Amino acid sequence: MPANKKKSSGIFDLLSSEFGTPNYGQKEFKRALKKLKKLGLVSNKVDPVTQEATRYMRRLVRNFADVIKGEAKVLTVPTKEAKVYKASGHRAKGKRVVVPVEKGESVRRSAPVNGVPTYTKIRKDEQGRKRVTNKVVLFPEEQLHGRFASYVQSLSPLKKGQYYVIRFKGYRSGRFFTGPNAKAELLHWIMLYVTDYNDDDTEELFSFFEVVTIHNVGEMQAWTEAYREQREQTVYDRRSAGRERYRAYQARKYAQLTDYQKKLRNQKSVSGKQRDAAYHKQKREALKKNDPEAYEKMLRENAARVKLSRQKRKGK
Repeated sequence: MPANKKKSSGIFDLLSSEFGTPNYGQKEFKRALKKLKKLGLVSNKVDPVTQEATRYMRRLVRNFADVIKGEAKVLTVPTKEAKVYKASGHRAKGKRVVVPVEKGESVRRSAPVNGVPTYTKIRKDEQGRKRVTNKVVLFPEEQLHGRFASYVQSLSPLKKGQYYVIRFKGYRSGRFFTGPNAKAELLHWIMLYVTDYNDDDTEELFSFFEVVTIHNVGEMQAWTEAYREQREQTVYDRRSAGRERYRAYQARKYAQLTDYQKKLRNQKSVSGKQRDAAYHKQKREALKKNDPEAYEKMLRENAARVKLSRQKRKGK
């Protein structure tokens, strides 16, 4: 038996069972690569004639076996829509998405419905004369927590200069959605969070979401300012919690030291603090002497920072 025949019989076993071809080999593999490259599912840098049957390339052919067998079609869509297709369970590679079809069906991209990507399946009737079309809208109600999809689709269309924003559990989101694909992008963003929850939690999670429409520049500025304050407070709380955890960790480590180790550490800590204090004092005096205005500004900023820190502690 030729050497190449013996080699092919092992590495192409999975592809042979996938395609139902007992003698699947290099010839069939290269033909499949050529078709996938023509459809845009394989990089243009790949040469089907010289490309070796590596594990990655064999897996790629298996993943798109339905396309090669004619059980699925490839659509070219905008990048933003491709993300929505992928979130809805379709396979996507760049701007190409894979859509399942029946035998004899063709498919084409259609205009979005309420901002949700849509495609149309086309086939001939039983007599083979008239064309029958079937429009498919992504995120139907029976898939991917349909309440969110129907909720987003029920929102009033945006006018020029308007935006969708989200309030989740009372917290404002810094993401703004506008343009013809605003609803699709909004739904995709929500689904990223919904998929992390079980179906039992969907009802509770749904009550936390609120989509707000911003109508003018004034509302946008107010929303952005409130979001910035919210983020600053969140960062402050996280840093405070982090400092508390670090202090507790240091206290546990200190408790494990011997008396002699504690004495050495205390001496080192005192000397280090004294050295740092002397350095900062020298730096302040040099600044006061060389640039009095900058020195006064530094004092005011330090006082404002201390005041803000005290107010946040009282509010907490």
